[in-house]
Amino acid sequence: MQFRQVSIFRYASDYYDRTVAIQIVPLTLKLFLWSIVLLAAFYLVRRAFGLPVLTSASIPTGEGRVERYEVGARLYHWGGVFLLMAALGASGLALYAPGTMPETPISWLRLHEFFAGLFIVGVFLHIGFSLMQGEPWSMWFERGDFSDLMRMIGYTFGKETGYPHFGKYDVVQKLYHLILSILVGVLIFSGVALTLNAEVLVTSSHDWMRSQRLLHDASSFLIVGMVLMHAYLRLLKANWPTLAAMFTGTVSLEYFRRRHDYNRWSPHIVPAGDTRDRVGPIAPIREVSPAEATRPLP
Repeated sequence: MQFRQVSIFRYASDYYDRTVAIQIVPLTLKLFLWSIVLLAAFYLVRRAFGLPVLTSASIPTGEGRVERYEVGARLYHWGGVFLLMAALGASGLALYAPGTMPETPISWLRLHEFFAGLFIVGVFLHIGFSLMQGEPWSMWFERGDFSDLMRMIGYTFGKETGYPHFGKYDVVQKLYHLILSILVGVLIFSGVALTLNAEVLVTSSHDWMRSQRLLHDASSFLIVGMVLMHAYLRLLKANWPTLAAMFTGTVSLEYFRRRHDYNRWSPHIVPAGDTRDRVGPIAPIREVSPAEATRPLP
């Protein structure tokens, strides 16, 4: 019985008669996407056998809504990320696998370069506004994140049911943001290198260009997978309030009590009936019992 060698790359001979990797084969992308589906199914089955139970944490009192996402963050999420990444994905697919997308009056290469330029501008604007007006510290790792991660992993594999209260973002979201930032950096760097060569603004070696194409494809595939996993987790019923907050900007104070630690994130609270975006903390109205704060998540 003969076994065919399997590789994630497509190979060809270069100008020096060397056999080199020139492209990540489509089968690799398909297998990667199916692995995302299987991972999502595994997590769904785990939740079917038991929802996580949150541990105790400091709890604000009163009534109102908690500001979760500022207007700029929401606009960037839906416009700068969702729409632009969809446009980049479509134009990138047309370049990666010619013939898969319909013909357009403007070449797919020009469209890809245009959308990429908008995406790069959006990334730098996002960084600037986050540093000046947002809460950049909320994405920094802090003491307690490692123990939170161990407990979350323990829940995923059925070793425990406890789930930690966290700040604005949990440790998995912080890791997601870190990895995504690195991949976006690689994507932009390799994309700029390819564009400069395509426009004959610089001339690079064949080996350099080939490595940049492989990096560009790999980072694109990984980003697509991470975005799909992110979308799946947001669509879980337990995360519907944060999904709605991407439109309204706020979550209920009850949701905050059940998931967040007031000592790790003390957000602006909008009193009930107030439409202002930012106000100071509200006066206490009632205490919340530990049993109410630690009941299983929906």
